[in-house]
Amino acid sequence: MFSFCRQVLLIVFLTYHFAPCPGASVFLPFSSSARAWGMGKCGASCCRGAAGLLINPAFIPSNTPEACVLSVMHYEIEELLTCCGAIVIPTITGHWGLLLYHFGNPVYHENIIGVVWNTTMLPGIRAGAGVRRCTLAIQNYGSDSSVAMDIGCMITPCRALRLGASVMNITRESLGRCEERITPCFRAGLSIHLPSGLIMATEIEKEKDMIPLLKSGLEFQYARPLFLRFGYIAGPDCWTTGFGIRFFAVHMDYALEIHPVLGMTHCLGLLIRPFSSVTKHGA
Repeated sequence: MFSFCRQVLLIVFLTYHFAPCPGASVFLPFSSSARAWGMGKCGASCCRGAAGLLINPAFIPSNTPEACVLSVMHYEIEELLTCCGAIVIPTITGHWGLLLYHFGNPVYHENIIGVVWNTTMLPGIRAGAGVRRCTLAIQNYGSDSSVAMDIGCMITPCRALRLGASVMNITRESLGRCEERITPCFRAGLSIHLPSGLIMATEIEKEKDMIPLLKSGLEFQYARPLFLRFGYIAGPDCWTTGFGIRFFAVHMDYALEIHPVLGMTHCLGLLIRPFSSVTKHGA
C-alpha cells in the first residue's frame, strides 16, 4: 500500500509540474543552499559562496576557492532526487563559479551546467550574472536544450543589513517543440545580521503566472560550531528547520521542509574551503 501511494504521488507531482504540454514550466526555481533551505529558503540577501549560485548570482564570496555539493530528496521519494555541485574561484576580474545540476529519474530528468561571475561594482554593492545551459529529457519524447541568463545584485548599506535581488531566466527562454518554459523567477529579500550572531531574513519569490511566495527565516549560533535554523513559507504553509556544523574548512548542513500535503523533503549539503581555517557563517 505504501509503495502504491508513493507511485501515485510521483505521478501527480510530475504531471502537475512537468507535463510535456504547451506552456508547461520546467526547471522550477531551486534553492541550492541547505543553509537557505533551513531558513525558509531565504537566500537572496544572505547566500554565500558556491552554494548560492542558483539563488543569486551576486552571492557573497569568500576570499579562497571553495566547492559544495547538495542532495535533496523531495517528499522522501527517491525518484525525485536532486543533486547539485558548484565551485567558486576568486580572480583579479571577480569571482567565477561553475555549476552542475541534475534532477529526476530515467523517465524524466533535467540537467544544468552553468557559469556565474560576480564582482564589487561600488563599495557595498555587488552585481553578478550567469549563463545556464538547460537540458530536458523525457522518455519517449526525446530531449532538447536552451540557454537561460540570470542576473542579481547584493547591497550592504551597513554591517547589520543586507538587501538582495535576483532574476533567473531574465530572457524568458523556452525549449522543445511544445514550448515548455524555463521558469522565470524573481527573488528579493533583506536580512538583518546582529552582533550576537542572530540572522533574521525575509524574502518574496515570484514565478511567472504563479502567486508570490512570502518566506521568512532565522539562524542563530547555539554553540561555537553549531548553528540552528528555522523558517516558514506562506502559500502553501510550509515549515523548515535545520542545523549546520562548522569545523575549520568543512561546513556541513542539513535541512528539513514539511509540506502540509506532500510531506517531508530532506536536504543535505557539504561545503569545503580548503584554504580556510577559521569557522565562519557559510552558505
